Amino acid sequence: MRFRQVSAHIYSLRAWIIVPIHVWLVKDQEGLTLVDAGISPMTRGILRAVERIGHGPIQQ
Repeated sequence: MRFRQVSAHIYSLRAWIIVPIHVWLVKDQEGLTLVDAGISPMTRGILRAVERIGHGPIQQ
């Protein structure tokens, strides 16, 4: 899974599973919001990205 910081508060995670699938993590004062939950094979990569960002758990 490709992980990159797009701006100070937005992170992009992309995986190729037949087609490219993007999910976004948005950092705010309460933690992280996951935008577009992706598909189940992406779960570990998303959780690793949350740990890497180090800004608390996913709130939404």
